[in-house]
Amino acid sequence: MLKYFKVVAMFLIIALGVLTVSCQKEDLTSTGKVETFTLNGTADSTINDPTVLQSRNWNFLSYSSTVSQNYNLYSAIQLSEKKYRFVVISNSSNSNEELYVKTYCHTDDLDNYKKLQRINPYSTPKMYMVDSIFDRSALYSYKYFVREDPSTNNLRPLSTGTSPTFTTLVIPTSGDDYLSNVIIYNYQSGPSDQWYFVPYNCTSWVALKVNQMWGTSTTFNNRMFGTGAYLGNAKNWKQVFVNNGYSVTTTPQKGDIIWFPANVTYNNITYSGNNGHVGFVHSVENGVIEYSNYDGSTGSYRLSQLSTSIIPNVQAEFIHVQYKH
Repeated sequence: MLKYFKVVAMFLIIALGVLTVSCQKEDLTSTGKVETFTLNGTADSTINDPTVLQSRNWNFLSYSSTVSQNYNLYSAIQLSEKKYRFVVISNSSNSNEELYVKTYCHTDDLDNYKKLQRINPYSTPKMYMVDSIFDRSALYSYKYFVREDPSTNNLRPLSTGTSPTFTTLVIPTSGDDYLSNVIIYNYQSGPSDQWYFVPYNCTSWVALKVNQMWGTSTTFNNRMFGTGAYLGNAKNWKQVFVNNGYSVTTTPQKGDIIWFPANVTYNNITYSGNNGHVGFVHSVENGVIEYSNYDGSTGSYRLSQLSTSIIPNVQAEFIHVQYKH
């Protein structure tokens, strides 16, 4: 009965956030910084944790059901748009154990190992926890490990089979930050940006916004699908993305590319010219789509709104690029 009440109390601790713990801050470049904050996420200070820098030097032991039966592994808990919590309950008698969670980003094939912190040093079962912040839109998988002897780099997985996953969606804020991010190259054939588009065009603007969403610099670019599949003018984008496995529908979502075919005019408003038009969708609320776009010249930034009720009339479709395929 006493054990039961202890477990219930731990659940309440997770839900209410009444303790102060030292938690690893997510950083896909492994800076080794740890963020100390209360369970409601308020940061207090940072300390160095050198174990994070050993991410590429682990020696992996085989899975052991005998070892794993001493641990209760929790699914990742979403605390906010960017923050997830990882929790392990340990009934192991090993007082030297260390618990880690591996997060793997499918966008750029990077993984990190974060040490969970014990938050109840004077009671059992032992509770370990870490909160991680993810600053890009991506698909992640995660897996828990135990380091039974801290004097070694041996990690033992606490589960087998396919790792569970979660997704994050980080939408860039609206506002014209184009000039502070674009790099223009003046070639003999004409100017180009770092994404291989003509500067100031709608295509160049969308490349900036999608890269910001993905947490990349130039991954989204005119040549992202290889020779023979350049994105080219906006009017071509729908088919090129469909050909490369992306979904295109008439249902808008934040993080989409809004796409117009060539020469669309409705109610005396021009939505696209001969080359079509694209923009980046920041929000879809109360039947209104808010999207940002550029229109071919310096300072041509616009934050536009479109009622979902006229999507068929303006022939708009939505390329779902929230996560890189």
